[in-house]
Amino acid sequence: GKSYMATQIAANAQKQGIDVVYFDSESAMDPSFMESLGCDLEKLLYIPAQNVEFVLETIEELLSLDKKWLFIWDSLALTPSISDLEGDFNPQSTMAMKPRILSKGMSKITLPLAEKRATMLVLNQLKTNITRMPAEAMVTPWITPGGKAMHYAYSLRIWLTGRKSKASYIVDENGFRLGSEVKAKLEKSRFGTQGRICTFKILWGADEVGIQDEESWFDAVQISENIKQSGAWFTLVHSDGTEEKFQRKAWMEKLSDEKFR
Repeated sequence: GKSYMATQIAANAQKQGIDVVYFDSESAMDPSFMESLGCDLEKLLYIPAQNVEFVLETIEELLSLDKKWLFIWDSLALTPSISDLEGDFNPQSTMAMKPRILSKGMSKITLPLAEKRATMLVLNQLKTNITRMPAEAMVTPWITPGGKAMHYAYSLRIWLTGRKSKASYIVDENGFRLGSEVKAKLEKSRFGTQGRICTFKILWGADEVGIQDEESWFDAVQISENIKQSGAWFTLVHSDGTEEKFQRKAWMEKLSDEKFR
């Protein structure tokens, strides 16, 4: 759901008159996908992310212009450094090169970003934390490439993970997958919202691309004091004091009733 959320943010930024720059290192962005989510491609600056240094230098250069910017970097994990490109395939020969570049780069551009009221959205990949310490693997199951400098620079850090059970799949009448359930957790927040979690379902293979909104309402209202749970059954207490029982699988069916909705 990384690219979906980034495109959604880009479309909303454009509606607010913000210029969007999209650095793409994965060559995975589909123009028709972006247009279907409301992006104006005529006004979007698309730049292939050749290397880490190039991305940082381009951002620094664009910040000298008197504009409101949204920079989207998709993704940090797959953007090489110049030494990666010019070197061999031995990982030891350029070890920790990217983290060192980012450490210097972020210290250079963080203040200019703030002064220009610009936003930098960095997409990364969650990779399995391979460690010999079982306790560490349980506490920190994932790590992100690129070192620790970015962790300190972020104002907001969101982890997107997916469930592997079949209950999280969205399928059509033929059994083909059209979407998946995504869990979003605010891993870091400077806005007093750290630790918040929500789940939603993204449709990416249907005619309409987007979040299944009404299907996600249940997860949002489940914590309400007006909903009681007993096993697989939930009881909704209406404002007039009447109660109504239902099961999760009947949620969409129940929403067709105006009083319940």
